[in-house]
Amino acid sequence: MNRLESARVAFCLAILYLGNLAQAQPGLPNSLKICEGEEEWPPFVYFKRIDGKKNGKEVAGYSIDYIKNLLAKNGIASIIDMIPWKRCQKEVVDGNYDMLLNATKSEERDRLYWVSDAYYKLTGIAFYSTTRPVPKLRKLEDLRNYRICGIRGYTYENYGLSTNQVDSGSANISMAMNKILNNRCDLFLNNLEIIIGSHILGLEDYLHDQRFGYIRITGKQDSSFHMLISRKPSYAEKLKILINQGIIDMEKSGETEKLRKRYLQ
Repeated sequence: MNRLESARVAFCLAILYLGNLAQAQPGLPNSLKICEGEEEWPPFVYFKRIDGKKNGKEVAGYSIDYIKNLLAKNGIASIIDMIPWKRCQKEVVDGNYDMLLNATKSEERDRLYWVSDAYYKLTGIAFYSTTRPVPKLRKLEDLRNYRICGIRGYTYENYGLSTNQVDSGSANISMAMNKILNNRCDLFLNNLEIIIGSHILGLEDYLHDQRFGYIRITGKQDSSFHMLISRKPSYAEKLKILINQGIIDMEKSGETEKLRKRYLQ
C-alpha cells in the first residue's frame, strides 16, 4: 500500500469513527423536538437577555443545559421551542413534540405521559423583615402562627396551608415583599430557586437585600420536577429509559452539581 492509499484509508476510518460517535442509540432518533413555556421558568428555562431585554429566541437555564448535555452524550441533538405552556403540554401528548422539561408529577400526567425520574427539587423559603424578630419555624405547623403572604394563583397546600390562611392578593414577588415592609404580612412564602431566577430576569436581589432575611422551610411536601415524554412515538419508552439512566450518570459524574452551582446557588 503506497502513501496515498494509506492516507485514504486513514481518512475513511476517521469519517466512520466520527459518524459512529454522533449516532444515536439504536431505535432512537438523531434529534428530539422539545417544547417549554414561553412564559419562562427561571432559572430553569428562560430567554437570554442583553441589557435586560430578551435576545431573540435564544434560551438558557439549568434544564436547557441539563437536557442538552444528557442527550449529547448519547449522540442526540435537541431543538427547543418556547410556546405557550398549555399548548406545549398538549403538543407533547399529541406527539408533535417529544418531551417537555419542567413539570411536577400527578396521576393524570402518569396517564398522559411517560414521566422521568425527578432531576431537581425546589427549596421552600419564608422571607421576613429584619426590623422584626426572626420567626420561629421549628416545624411546618408553626407557619400558622404568622400572617402569610403569597402570590395570586399559587397553591400553598404543600406548606400545609389552606387558601384562607394565605393573603394571595399580590400579583408578583415585588408586591408581596412590599407587604412585608409595610407590616401587612409577617412572612412571604416562595422557593429559593425561583427567587434566584427572578433576579436573572432583572428583579431585585432579595436574597442579599439587607431589609429581608429568609428561613428554609423543612417538612413541606415534595416539590420534585420531572421531564414529561410523549407516549406517541415508537421510541418513547426507550427515551424514558435513556433519560432516567442519564439522570443517574450525570449525578455520579458531578455534572449535576456543576449545573447547581452555576444556576441554583
